[in-house]
This record gives sequence, C-alpha cells and structure tokens, in this order.
Amino acid sequence: MKKFLASALLAVFFTLSGAAPGIYLAPSAPPAEENAALELQKGLKRLFGLTAPIFRDKPGQCTFFVGQSAEAGKALGIADFSTFKPDEIMLKKVNGKMFLLGDRPRGTLYAVYEFLERAYGVRFWTAEVEHWPRHGKFFLPEIDHRYAPVFRRRYIYYDLARKSPFCVKLRTNRYGAGPRWGDKEEIIGFVHTFGRFVPAKKYFKDHPEWFALRDGKRVANCQPCLTNRGFRKALTEAALEALRKRTAPRVISITQNDGEMTFCECAECTKFIKKHGNKSDLLMDVVNEVADAVGREFPKVQVETLAYSITLDPPKTVFPRKNVLIRFCPSRADNTQPMDSPANAAKSAPFKVWRKFGNPLAVWTYETDFKRFYLPFPNWRGLLDDLRFYADCGVIDVFQQGSYAGPAADLSDLRVWVLGKLQWDPYQNPEALVKEFAQGFYGKAAPYILTYIGHMTATACKGRNRMFPFEFRAPDLLRAREILLAGERSVAADPVLRQRLRIALLPVNLALLQLPEVWEAPPPSLQGVKWQTLLEEQLALLEAVKVKRLAESTFTPDMLRRNTVLLLSHETGPLPVPGYPAGTRWKQIAAADCLRFSPWRFADDPTASSGRAVEVDCTHRTWTSQLRRPPAGTWDVYVDLRCFGKNPSGTVATFGCYDVERKKAILHGSVAAEKVRGPAWHPVKIGRLVSSDDYFLYCAPAVNKSVEKLQINRYIFVKVE
Repeated sequence: MKKFLASALLAVFFTLSGAAPGIYLAPSAPPAEENAALELQKGLKRLFGLTAPIFRDKPGQCTFFVGQSAEAGKALGIADFSTFKPDEIMLKKVNGKMFLLGDRPRGTLYAVYEFLERAYGVRFWTAEVEHWPRHGKFFLPEIDHRYAPVFRRRYIYYDLARKSPFCVKLRTNRYGAGPRWGDKEEIIGFVHTFGRFVPAKKYFKDHPEWFALRDGKRVANCQPCLTNRGFRKALTEAALEALRKRTAPRVISITQNDGEMTFCECAECTKFIKKHGNKSDLLMDVVNEVADAVGREFPKVQVETLAYSITLDPPKTVFPRKNVLIRFCPSRADNTQPMDSPANAAKSAPFKVWRKFGNPLAVWTYETDFKRFYLPFPNWRGLLDDLRFYADCGVIDVFQQGSYAGPAADLSDLRVWVLGKLQWDPYQNPEALVKEFAQGFYGKAAPYILTYIGHMTATACKGRNRMFPFEFRAPDLLRAREILLAGERSVAADPVLRQRLRIALLPVNLALLQLPEVWEAPPPSLQGVKWQTLLEEQLALLEAVKVKRLAESTFTPDMLRRNTVLLLSHETGPLPVPGYPAGTRWKQIAAADCLRFSPWRFADDPTASSGRAVEVDCTHRTWTSQLRRPPAGTWDVYVDLRCFGKNPSGTVATFGCYDVERKKAILHGSVAAEKVRGPAWHPVKIGRLVSSDDYFLYCAPAVNKSVEKLQINRYIFVKVE
C-alpha cells in the first residue's frame, strides 16, 4: 500500500511540477526497445520541452515503462510475453504509470508511435514532414489500447514508403534498417525466384534440358522445364541452402519468372498440363516438392508461390501443401471500383477458389500506371476499400505496388500515409483518413484537394477505359486544373503549402501536355499559356523533388521532355523524305538524344540534325540506338543513315520496332551499304507505325568487313493523316 501511494504521489508530482518524467527500460532490453525509449524521450522533448531520463535500475522513479520487463508483466498481469501476436502492441495507464510495449522485435516501437499519436496528436505525414503540437505542462491521458494487426506482413511498394525510419512509423514491416528499427519480415528471394535459385547464366551451358523447349530449341529466357528432375533437384537444394543461411527464417519464395513467359513445350510438360488441368497444376507440383523438403527440415517456414499471370487460375487437381502460402496477384478489370464489386467479379472469382484450399493467403495489388507514374490515377475506391475486403477474406500479407516517382505521382504522399494506416488497421474509415491527411498536409487548401479527388473519381467512372492508363477528356482535365489552381491561390502566402499544391497539380498539367488538340486550339483557361513554358515548369518541379524515374521501365524527365516536344511540335523545314504532298506534317529526333548502347561513339558533324551523329563499327549486332516510346499517333517512320568505306557493300544495318510488353518485333528491316553511302544522309523507311508506350525503335549495325563505320543521324516521323 505504501509503494502504491508513493508511486501515485510521484506521478502527481511530475504532472504538477512540470518535472521530466522518467522512462524505465529493462536491463536486458533488445536494440529496438532501447530505440523505442529514445524515440519517446525525443518526442517528450519536442512536445513539452522536457528531457526525460532513461533508467534501467530505478523503476520507482519512472512514469513510463517501455518494452517487455518484469515490472510491466506484474503491473499488466502478463505472465508470458510470448503470447503476444505478431507485431501486437499494448498501451495502458495503470496507477499513474504508462506502459508501452509489444511483441518483439518491433512491437514496442509501434507502441511508442501509437502513443505519441493517440495521446498528444503527433502525426508522421511523410519522411520529411511531421506534426508535433507544442503543449504546456506535461500530462498523461488515460489510455487502454491493445491491438494486433490483421496483416502479418505489410508492404507499401512506393519509393516514398521505403525510407527509414518513416516506414517504421507507418507500421509497415517488409522494409527496415536493422535491429534498432525492429528489422523486417523477410521473404527469402522476394519474388520471381526460379531464375534466382537456378540462374541460366550458371546452368544453361551444362544443363540446357533444365530450361524451356520453345519451337524445338532450349531457351534460357522463359520458364524452366518444370518436369525436369534435374531442375527440381537444383531448385530444392538452392532453397534449402538459402534457408540454412538464415537464423530464424519464416518465408521463402518459390515463384515463376516474371511476365507472361511461356511454359516449356516439351512432351513431358505438355502431357502433365493436359492430364492434370492447367499450368497452375504443373507449377504447384514443383512448389509442393520443394515445400515437402522445406517442411521436413524447417517445419515453421512457409513456402510462398504466385497466382500470377498464366497461373492466376487455380489448379484443377494438384492442390497446394499446407505450408504453401498463395500470393494472389490480380489486376482490376475496372480500377474505379473495388475488387469485390460486380465490375470486378471476373477478376475476384479465381481468388475465391484459391481460398477454398485453406492455405494462408497473401495479395500483390497494382496501384499505379506502370508506364507513366506521373499521370492522374483516380483508383481511390479500389485503393481504399480493397484492404478491408482482403482482411475479411483472411489474407495475412499485403503488398501494394505503386509509383517510384516520389511526390510527383498523383497525390502519392497522401496515398502512402493512408495505405500505411489501412494496412495496420483496414477497418478504419478510409474517407476520414484521406480528409485528415489533406487537412494536416495541405492546410487551407484541403477542400480543394478533396474536391479534386472527387472530381477525378467521378470523371474516371464515366471514362471508357477504366484500366491503366485512364483516359481523360480535355474538359475534365481543365476542370481539375482549375480546382487545384484555386487551391494554390488559397495558400499563396505560404511558400511551403503553395509548393505542395504545385506538385499536386503536376500530374494534371502533364496529362494536358499529352493532348495536342488542347494546344492547337487553346481553350479560354489556357489563353496566354505556352506549352513550352508549362513543360519546363513541370520539369523544374520534377528536378526540385529529385524525381528521376517516371515509369517502371527506363523513362526519365529528359525523355519526357523529348517525347512531349515530339508530340506537340512539328518541323517547319522541308520534309527530308520524298513522295509526300506539300504541307505534310513531320517530326524528328536526333539519335544523339536517344538511348545508346555500347560500343558506340559520337561523331561531330554540322550536317547532322543535332550537330553530332551516333557512330558505330560494323563489327557487332548490338541494338546501339534505341528510341523508347515513339510519339503517339500513326506515322511513317524512317531512320537517317550513312556509311563509309573504300567500296562498302552488303547489309550495313538492321532496324525495327520492338514491343516490350509482348516481347515481339512489330517492324523489322535491313538496308544495303550501297544505298546509304556517304557523304549524304539517306532516310531509310522502317515502316508504318501506330505508336504505343510499349514500343521502342532501334537501329543496329551489321557485321560487315567492307564498312569502316556506320553513322545514325535521326529518326523521322511523317504524319499519316
């Protein structure tokens, strides 16, 4: 009774006097709990101006008890902390003392951040922006909160969410920075591991039979030959070796190679698929074999595999072992609607069948336009509602793949914060979270941000294409621009908030810069606005926020500038290709401004369109010059060439257009040296092209001893009306 009165009086003294409350940390506390105590100490300093001492031997002098300890167990009636669920947290005030603890290794860190948010209104908006209210005297509110997250593993795959310690403050756990921050939930191999565990570079030469048979030949760049016993043995041994290198492994990925890489066509693989049902049956047969071996040596480890692309449909006869974790990787048919909506019924149907197997489930969702991170992407209903749906379905692991364009992607700061909250607790009100972030991050401009979200969501729901990329009409984009410009004006006196509104507007401006018709006859709201000036302003914004990546594949701000100029401008000089009527519109881009792959060099030449050409020796067949993402529209495409030599003859160059998504040539051709001898430049037709973001043009030298050098000047685009 005396100890209780002393503790109570001590707490009252701290509260009334303003003295710094003590923080107790168990002598045996691991690094993450030590760091949690330091984070609390720093937080109290920012909130109250108090430096709270950390004790390891004087619990009686402390108001806060951080981490697992005998004192916490006694006060809370917890005899065994191992009963905590993964990442579970506990915040509880008992007799004037606050206990902040959780499951090891991360739970106590999460508990401290949860406490700072709940008790004192702290907000961790981004890695760079936080809100810390300044309070007067120290106070300790009543709190009794215990929570275990629905999802065991939580990953927001945005570059903004990978920064540490922000990712810890978001309560995600698949990316971390060592023991002080609670480490991470590792999935050994991560994904697409057939090629990692059994790499073709290492094994194809000696064991071509391990790899896919395609058109009568063994090839290294498809799925492996999944019925081959040698491949299966190598895969199993590699998986076990990877597990043996870990101290306490939990999950290993045994997953197919990326993309729609075709399965092996050998007799055994074909026979197996025909007999058992589909490609998922063959995949599952391999995964089960590895899972059996893993289960014998590592009974607590889960073997993850993918329901993805050509294996999205469930197997017919070969069902997964109980230690197999199924990661379902769907895309929505309609990105304006949640996965469980009628519009996406066909996409969610396979998932419902996978559920019936009773295996642990994970999901990998797609939350951006991977070809153009920087455009508006109003998938808000699916983005915000799907996590609750997956939680209701028993999913234990969520991976949401978004943009890698920093804050320049469509309200990506907002998306990351809201997803962090919903991955931690999917049963929160998502609309309330969006509103909270908007008010905290955009200040007085919050109503305009919310209006913009509502407008773009309604616009997308009316659109013809509801997959990525969304298609927007000019009037809808112009209205979005008006909304965000009004928001910018509302915070004009605050340079920080004004910059945030300019960044929020960036995707809309870039979308308008992809519509030539807008700039050929500018509407009243764009009178006086030059597209060249607007483009440079957006590129300056990208540079200011250090964005260098605008798509999943190679696409830089410089490439965006080049493509936009190509799209919106036409050459005024004479068309360098004969046979077209007067007034035909055309464009050009110098090979020196395109991607270049070794071996090559520049050749200065005033007759070249940019003052220099790309020069190569005819000793290799490398696709030296590549133009990614040709301008939108229908074009006759030419490459401007010349070659030199004493008497050059025979094939000097090959060229064409390649579809990256479908992995096939759209156009292909070659030219003889006799037709492109210098010193004049010779435009050579590649073909007629209906452009796509998935395409790239290329030009390569041929191996030809009669040619001293080949020079590539430019690509020419002649408009087909």
